[in-house]
Amino acid sequence: MRIASEYLIKEQNLDKQFIHTIKTDVVDDLSHSKLIKILLNMPKVGKGISNLSDLKTNQYAWTTTSENNLNKLENINIIDDSKIFKPWRLIFKK
Repeated sequence: MRIASEYLIKEQNLDKQFIHTIKTDVVDDLSHSKLIKILLNMPKVGKGISNLSDLKTNQYAWTTTSENNLNKLENINIIDDSKIFKPWRLIFKK
């Protein structure tokens, strides 16, 4: 996970970006423990956001929202959906 995180940070120039978390997506112990492991590798951890609609323009966040539901939102880009971070996906609101 560390190597995948480093690659993601470098590829997306995330070293100066706050990366938030959608708090309502932490639904069980598995998603919670995985999120902690992910956030330990992020350069700047943002605040927990109540839900996806609270994400502001030009912000990144980790979410477990399904790919199908995210694709229906025209202002959300999926940045990373790799198996190593499952069930989490990194998104960006444009």
